[in-house]
Amino acid sequence: MKTVFIIFFIIIGQVLYGQNVGIGTNTPTEKLEVKNPDNSTVKISSTSFSDTSQLILSNRSGTTGTDFFFQNKEEEALFIGSSSDLVNNTSSNSLVITPQGNTGLGITPSTRLDVNGGVKVRGLNIFEMGANIAGKEVNAGKIAYNGFGKNALTFVGAGTNINNRAVYFFAEGGTGFGGPVDIEGQIKLFGNSGTNGQVLTSTGSSSAPVWKDAAYSNNIRFSYNLSKSSSSYNDSLNFEAAYNYNLNPSQVYIQPGNTHRLVIAKAGLYHFNGSLSMTHHLSGPDEQGLPNASISYYINNKQFVVESDFAHSLAILPDNNFVRTFPFSFDVYLSAGQTIKFYASIFGYGGGSHTKSGYVHGYLISE
Repeated sequence: MKTVFIIFFIIIGQVLYGQNVGIGTNTPTEKLEVKNPDNSTVKISSTSFSDTSQLILSNRSGTTGTDFFFQNKEEEALFIGSSSDLVNNTSSNSLVITPQGNTGLGITPSTRLDVNGGVKVRGLNIFEMGANIAGKEVNAGKIAYNGFGKNALTFVGAGTNINNRAVYFFAEGGTGFGGPVDIEGQIKLFGNSGTNGQVLTSTGSSSAPVWKDAAYSNNIRFSYNLSKSSSSYNDSLNFEAAYNYNLNPSQVYIQPGNTHRLVIAKAGLYHFNGSLSMTHHLSGPDEQGLPNASISYYINNKQFVVESDFAHSLAILPDNNFVRTFPFSFDVYLSAGQTIKFYASIFGYGGGSHTKSGYVHGYLISE
């Protein structure tokens, strides 16, 4: 009881004479100073766990100014906030610490750190994840601004050494880049980096892109002479066995037993180009009209016309000789095992004979 009266008179003296009050010290340097050799503690308590204990630091003058408060609210959390006559200076949860140790900035936290709002890291500091994981490579899991010798925002993947560090994106809706993409290593699709000279191709549909042989980088290139198979007006042209060249005979070859057809063993988009000359020798000068000439190709017995026109008289030859030369070029997709056949026609009025000769080059553009 004696101690209570002493403290009471000290406080009364502070009120009356404006002196500093000390608890545990005879020379307080502030209005109230509590000092203890081991552990100085000031406790503000309530009568029940359902009550609220609060410390308010105020710089108000009437209704103007701001109160900062430390509030232990029931069993919820410690709230640090402010109350002000300015709406933007009022916050009930500037900092919230729950009994479980979760910390929230602007929000009651549900995780160890929960931030409601932007986060700014000043300077060239490094953000690190997985810092306490045993065996982690020293820079693994770090994010830095202009870090690790790169003038960029840099990410270092997770891993135990510089050869297995990795970053994985789950982005089923897609990943976009607003500028150039600089790749310093291999490009892999499902772990496959392709082989030398291959390119990425896609059907443009839902199927994933794949590595395919590029144009001009493959060895499927060939050239055959073409000749007539009979003396009729219409002829399926022969691919001559003594071809000009064929870099891959296992993929492109004359069909056994049928010299009219060229077998394409590898599926892909193919380019064909060549030239075919057709001459019609009339049986006599009494025949009239210009012979019609055409060239076409067949795939799976379906005809595709390449060119059609009339032959013209050769001034340097007798009047009953007409000739037409067709240069041709086209691209076509062929499935594995399909065949291609060339067909030529020159039709004159009356009798006469015909000659047809030419060549065709081809190569695989892409698979």
